[in-house]
Amino acid sequence: MYPTELKTMAILNRIKFLFIFVLMCSSQAIAQDTTFFFETPTAPLGKFTQDQFPITYDFRFLNEGATPMEVYKVEPDCACAIADFSKGKIAKGDYGYITVSYSPYKAGPFEKTFKVYAKGAIPNSTVIKITGFIEPFDFEPNREFPHKNGEFQFKHRQVLLGSITNEAPIRKEIEFYNPNNFPISLDDSVKGPDFVEVIFDSAEMIPPNSVGKFVLFYHPELKNDYGVVLDSLTFYTKGMETEAFSLAVTANISQYFSPESKFDPKRPVLSIPTKTIHLGRTTLGDGKTVDFELKNEGENDLLIYKTLANYGGEVLGFPTTIPSGESVTLTVSILNINKKGKQDRSFIIYSSDPVDPIQKLSVTLDARD
Repeated sequence: MYPTELKTMAILNRIKFLFIFVLMCSSQAIAQDTTFFFETPTAPLGKFTQDQFPITYDFRFLNEGATPMEVYKVEPDCACAIADFSKGKIAKGDYGYITVSYSPYKAGPFEKTFKVYAKGAIPNSTVIKITGFIEPFDFEPNREFPHKNGEFQFKHRQVLLGSITNEAPIRKEIEFYNPNNFPISLDDSVKGPDFVEVIFDSAEMIPPNSVGKFVLFYHPELKNDYGVVLDSLTFYTKGMETEAFSLAVTANISQYFSPESKFDPKRPVLSIPTKTIHLGRTTLGDGKTVDFELKNEGENDLLIYKTLANYGGEVLGFPTTIPSGESVTLTVSILNINKKGKQDRSFIIYSSDPVDPIQKLSVTLDARD
C-alpha cells in the first residue's frame, strides 16, 4: 500500500474504535438508567361495587441496577388512599412491592396516583397509578361524611393540601353535609389568614339533609413559610354571629424552582461536609451545643429560608445569606429531655439551592446521667 492509503486506514480504524467505545458507554448508561422498573406502572382495575371497598393492588418493581436501592416514601394524591411498601434495601435483581389501598367516597371513574421515592435508584422518584370505575351506590351520609364538626359533617377532619410549592395558589373543593332537618345559612365572611380565600358554591344556604360545597384558594406565596404549616378557618352562621364550624388547613410548603435553574452553572450550592455528628456517650445536663459547617460552593449568593428542629433540639440563630465561596457556622442546641439511652436530634434546612433545597442534619448521642 501507498503511505497515503496506510494513513487513511489508520484514521478509519481510530474512528471505528471511538464509535465502538461510545456505543459501549451508551449501553452502560442505558443499563444504569433502568434501575427502578415497574412491571405495571398503571393498573386498570375495572369496575367495583360498594361491598368491594377498600380497593387494593400490589405493584411489583425490579432493581435492574448494579447496586442496592431502597424505597423510603410513597405519597398518595389524596387522603382517601394509603400505601405500604418493601422496607430495607432491595438488592440487584430482586423484586420489591408497593401495596396501595383506595377507599372510594363517590361513584364514577377514578384515577389515583402514588409518587414513589427511592434512594440509590434512577430515577429517584416515579409515579404509579390505579384506575377504574365505582358502580353507583346508595348515599350514606354517615359513611361519606364521618367527621362531625359543629352543625355539619365532613369527609376529613382537616383540609389536607399535601406537598405544595410557593409557585401559585392551590385550589381545593370542600364538600360537607347538613344532617339537620332545617336549613342552615352561612355568613360569607370567614375568619382566617389573608392568604386563604373561601368562595361558596352559588348560595351559602345548605338545605336540610343536603350536601354543601365551597372552594378554598390557598396562596403559599403569601404565606411565606416552609415545611409543615397549620392554619385555621372559622365559619359563622348568617345573622346569628355564632360559630358554625372551624377547619384546620395543613400543607407542606417548599420553594419553587424553575426546571432551568437546576442546570444553571452559576446557581448557589449548599455544601455540608458533615451532616451527622456523633456525640457518643454524653451527659447533657443543661444541654450542649453543636456546630455544623455550611458552605456555598456556587457562584451566586445562597439564601437560607428557614431552619426547623425536631423535639429536643433548637437552632440558635441561622445565617440568611451565604456569599459565594464562603462558609458559616450553624449552631444547634441539644436539649436535655430527661431521657437516657440512645437518642437523635434532627434539623432541617430550607435553602435556595435548586438541586438540593431541603437538607437534613442529625446529632446522635447516648445520654447518661
